[in-house]
Amino acid sequence: MIVGFKLKKILADTLIDVSNEKNKEVKIATVNTKTNILDLQEQKIEIKDQEALDVGFSFEIDYEPKIAKVVFEGRIISLVEKNQAKKIIEGWKKKELPKDLRLELMNTVLSRCSIKALEVEEDIGLPPHFPLPRFQIQEKGQEKSKDNSNTKYAG
Repeated sequence: MIVGFKLKKILADTLIDVSNEKNKEVKIATVNTKTNILDLQEQKIEIKDQEALDVGFSFEIDYEPKIAKVVFEGRIISLVEKNQAKKIIEGWKKKELPKDLRLELMNTVLSRCSIKALEVEEDIGLPPHFPLPRFQIQEKGQEKSKDNSNTKYAG
């Protein structure tokens, strides 16, 4: 169970100013995201039959071809069963984590950092790193939505 999340580093770097007229022909080909667990250690917090793990992470968004980069680094505090904590720490020495814990950590990083990234991207003039849902006008002859409006959600 995730009980803490803190960003330690936010880096937003535009390598090419796409708003500059001479760079108008530069197009973003791809946007790649990468989520990594950097480190894991025991945190000195005990709650009943649980122990805390302090997990370092990074979340990177690369706009290719080398247009911009947005990077987040931070820490997550996760509670795990006391009898599992030692196994998890030992497994981490081989860079292995239980699938359920890895999934919980990665999803937390993805959701929290993606939301923050949208704000950062807007501030530095980058498009969102994933397609946002949009409303579309519904043409005649297409099935109408339940509320009989002529717009539909295309997300």
